Amino acid sequence: MINFGFGFFCSTADNSLSTNHRISLKNLSEKNLLSTFEKNCQDLLALLKLSHQLGCSIFRLGSQFVPFLTHPDFKPAWWQTIKKRLMALSPEVKKFGLRLTMHPSQFVVLNSDSREVIDRSLAEIDYHFFVLDHLGVDENGVVIIHIGKGKEDKKTYLKKFIKKVKEEKWLRRRLVIENDDSLYTVADALFVFEETGLPVVFDYFHHKLNPSAIDLKKVIISWQGRTPEFHLSSQNPQGKRGEHSDFVVTEDIDGFLQMTGSLPYFDLIIEAKKKELAIIDFKKRFSQSFKN
Repeated sequence: MINFGFGFFCSTADNSLSTNHRISLKNLSEKNLLSTFEKNCQDLLALLKLSHQLGCSIFRLGSQFVPFLTHPDFKPAWWQTIKKRLMALSPEVKKFGLRLTMHPSQFVVLNSDSREVIDRSLAEIDYHFFVLDHLGVDENGVVIIHIGKGKEDKKTYLKKFIKKVKEEKWLRRRLVIENDDSLYTVADALFVFEETGLPVVFDYFHHKLNPSAIDLKKVIISWQGRTPEFHLSSQNPQGKRGEHSDFVVTEDIDGFLQMTGSLPYFDLIIEAKKKELAIIDFKKRFSQSFKN
């Protein structure tokens, strides 16, 4: 029995379709902004159509969907135009029936020592909520971040992250946390869940690189009725540690299936560089592994 749906993220492999079209800050104007944003909107619909044709259940929207929305040079008047376009786009998005989620960059750090970094991070998260809200995405449209800073003193920075989430109660509406490849494990993320209620995204590749003793049923429980999101990728053999490969290798598919085969339904993002081509390859390899 297949217990998950799957999908890819942000763009096609050749970037001919992308939800991350952007402009330079020096060229930021209403005309350039709206033109670029409209391109992202149109490509999103094309990507959802492609995802639907591939049998996907989920798509990760690019974080640059609305360029520079959190920048001080973004004019307040532009917000209303963007808001109206998102709301108009919502029915077109919903007809494909795919789940949308988002994943801000590594520069979102809620346990930073810098008040400025924390404020910028909160603004970025709020922007991601804004996009999903006005696209009419339901509670399964989550925004994924890592716990962040902590190499100097992991215990202290873990507590600092928890404190900030408790202070900013609005974060719990869509925010979820993911284990990373070098510092915060799945066990750490589950501890944060116990303290804050934030659901945990299980990243298999990160877990291989940064393992801990875990019970994936607790990860499922952390979602409290919402559909869990998991991630799968493989190490690029020519890349640095933690760099994703073009496709997911059979060994990782087999290992992932062994860990997750008894779990209830979840959505799986394939974080391979070849995007939709990796989905086609994954379906073929998965079918072979599943039969075995």
